[in-house]
Amino acid sequence: MKTLRKQDTLAQTGVMFYEEERDIMTEAVSPWITALHYAFQDSQLLYLVMDFHPGGDLMTLLDRFDGVLEEETARFYLAEIALALHDLHAMGYVHRDVKPENVLLDRCGHVKLADFGSAKDCDYWSLGVVAFEMLTGRTPFSDDKLGSTYNNIQQHKKHLVRPSEPALSDAAWSLIAGLLTDNNRRLAHADVLQHAFFTSVDWNNIANTVPPFIPTVNGVDDTSNFDEVSPEPPSPSLDSLLSQQKFSGRELPFIGFTFTKPLGETRPLKDRSVLSAKVDEKSERLQKIEEERNRLEAALARAEDKSAGYVRLLEVEKKDRMSTEKRALELLQDIKRKWKRDEEERLKVIQDEVKRYQAECKSMEEKYHFSLENL
Repeated sequence: MKTLRKQDTLAQTGVMFYEEERDIMTEAVSPWITALHYAFQDSQLLYLVMDFHPGGDLMTLLDRFDGVLEEETARFYLAEIALALHDLHAMGYVHRDVKPENVLLDRCGHVKLADFGSAKDCDYWSLGVVAFEMLTGRTPFSDDKLGSTYNNIQQHKKHLVRPSEPALSDAAWSLIAGLLTDNNRRLAHADVLQHAFFTSVDWNNIANTVPPFIPTVNGVDDTSNFDEVSPEPPSPSLDSLLSQQKFSGRELPFIGFTFTKPLGETRPLKDRSVLSAKVDEKSERLQKIEEERNRLEAALARAEDKSAGYVRLLEVEKKDRMSTEKRALELLQDIKRKWKRDEEERLKVIQDEVKRYQAECKSMEEKYHFSLENL
């Protein structure tokens, strides 16, 4: 349930926005647009009771994937958003605020537009911004200062730059560039349907296609797929609803706001047999992928064990080599010490021989002098 303060709506310059939102959801028969079940009011608030889509929103989905989707995944959601915008435009309305937070996912994971008419953007320009954000994780013209952001948008030809990381395919960049351009050159709905980025999309059967992400829903009131859940809105004032109040001129803008969806009125349902077959196909593929993952994990475990054995063997060989090198070094040192000792002994022998020869020479010299003296 969405609540709007009457005072706030009267203070806005565009008072008709809340009426447009109500009318869109009451008139729409599109499978891509959130349906309204009840609209009522009390003296202070307007109440809109809509479909609850437990799959969360596109921004929460982006957060699950660290802000960036693969092109194949982004292609699915962009295609459904494009169809939703076409249905909305065919009703004579413009959304004006297409962004990930306003793109909800139903219990099967398909797109549902919500929160109509609160800004001033052109829808197909906004689709280009959403495409850029889904594929890169950031918006194309954002800046630290709001004024700089507006300036970047006004000078989009200068500031729209193809990112180098993450790399985008030529088809993806062509789509973004074709949407984020001047109005007279911007891609229209027919151009989007025929664009190379959507070549693989079956436009006539996409509503029966199993989405890339199927939400896990544990109950009719499960909000676990939303990052932040708004606090419970204030309950309607029963006294105000039941009592006859004096009519005030302040109530004039809200005459005719009340709405109750006729019993038995339903929207066209998707072919459940086709969807069930697609789910079975996805489940079978998922089972095969899990089996392959288990096989690869087992092979990885064996490889890791084998690698650990090699590491242990290398450690043993390393220790053996270090021990051998240590013994060789000790042997070399022993050889050097023995060689030095032998050299010292040989030198001592030579020195002793020299001393003996010197002594003999001295003795012979003394005898020679003695003989001369006796002559």
